[in-house]
Amino acid sequence: MILFTLNSTLCWQITRTLFHVSWLGVLIGLMAAIASRVFSQKSAAGRYLIHMAALMTLASSLPITFVVIRVLAEDKSPQAASTMPLTSVPDTTSVKSSTPSPSIESSARATAVVSQTDSFLADALAPAKRCGFGSEE
Repeated sequence: MILFTLNSTLCWQITRTLFHVSWLGVLIGLMAAIASRVFSQKSAAGRYLIHMAALMTLASSLPITFVVIRVLAEDKSPQAASTMPLTSVPDTTSVKSSTPSPSIESSARATAVVSQTDSFLADALAPAKRCGFGSEE
């Protein structure tokens, strides 16, 4: 029995959310470690509050990031985000069995998905390239 189904748009939003929360977690952890180091001469209760605030920030970043990604996806293109599949399957009802090549429409969809994925990866890697990572020398 299937309780619910996940469409490709929702899966893509969940994947992007988990990606962003992972780097946010590293950033929050580094900030907490630096703050703990700065306040190392203070009481243990103060350092405890710093780390608890970091944990609460990390826990709240997951739903907040998901909502932001979902809203941004709807703002960009509500039709394209909901109707364009991540994978393209040719329509077998309109293609005759004697035609072995895929239709032009399915090739165009596949090309659009690949270019959409490439642009997402370029956006995701842009901060690392600005810091000097991945530059070819």
